[in-house]
Amino acid sequence: CPLLGQPEAKYVFVEMCDYTCPYCRATHMVINGDMQRLGNALAIVALSVPLNRSCNSSVNCENTRHTHA
Repeated sequence: CPLLGQPEAKYVFVEMCDYTCPYCRATHMVINGDMQRLGNALAIVALSVPLNRSCNSSVNCENTRHTHA
């Protein structure tokens, strides 16, 4: 998994996201602000969770917004 920040950071946040999701993008912008504010005290683990059934068998309903997830 990609890590943004230092592995020994005091706070580690796991961001589960889908690159096609507008809500995930908005959350990512907030997290970027937190990283700027907290500096080396915060690290982010980016965990990609596609919201497309062809990539993620746990998705129960399809949304055309995530076709290319």
